[in-house]
Amino acid sequence: MVDPKKLLKQLKSYERFKLLTKAIQMVALSQLSGLKTKIASRQYALSSILPYFDTSSYSDKDLNYLVLSITVDKSCCGPHNGNVLKASKSLIEDLKEKNKNIKLASIGRKAKFFFKKYYRAFQVLNIFNLDKEPLSLFTAQVLMEKLMAYSFDRFYIIFNRFYSAFTQKVSYYDVCSFSFYTSNIINRAKDGDKISHIYASLLNSLSGDSNFAPLLEDFYTYSISLIALDALEENEYSALGARATAMNNATKNVSELIDRLRLSYNKARQETITNELIEIVSCVNFVG
Repeated sequence: MVDPKKLLKQLKSYERFKLLTKAIQMVALSQLSGLKTKIASRQYALSSILPYFDTSSYSDKDLNYLVLSITVDKSCCGPHNGNVLKASKSLIEDLKEKNKNIKLASIGRKAKFFFKKYYRAFQVLNIFNLDKEPLSLFTAQVLMEKLMAYSFDRFYIIFNRFYSAFTQKVSYYDVCSFSFYTSNIINRAKDGDKISHIYASLLNSLSGDSNFAPLLEDFYTYSISLIALDALEENEYSALGARATAMNNATKNVSELIDRLRLSYNKARQETITNELIEIVSCVNFVG
């Protein structure tokens, strides 16, 4: 017969675990509150930048690839990191089949150890503890300055995009090099794009002035930093959403365990009481 005291001790430990998972879930959800306005404003800013990083016209000229995979070092995030690494592996294998030159950069320990195990020859940079400080444009600019040291024709950023507290999906940013970026500006100016006309005029005016030549390159770095910041923040929000989802599932599972264990405890307790009553009655009958 199972000892009811042991079952009661186990039951209390599960109940404490349930309180912990619910607390983690509530903290994650509270951190996600009020994000809709911030996400909408950021997407509005990016909508005027992304068209100039289009890579569709350079499929025959994109020999060198830089791939940045963003993971988090926080725990209790379910398949969050695994989905990013799975997508990264699929992209890398596709690029290897096409005989492209690949450089791999990563954020987080999970990505580092994954690339170290499977793609050590391509690994060039890994960054730790980025999610311990509040994300900002300055953080993204410092990150991009490190990555701009590596030459590339196309730059992939792989991350999880946040849709809701319980929905996150792997997403990509496909960014062209600076030379392709300037070509995109000129081509869009020919198509009658007003903003591109301004950029194209700037290109023409800077072409003969070495003092102002780096201006457009600085704007390129600034724009790509905005894209990187969006990827970093989306990935952080997704990690919080994944944590809330994982803790919600954990709470449901432990609730089922508690219900089963409480039933077992009640049965064991009833058996103990019944056996004690039988012993008492037997003793009374024996004495009588």
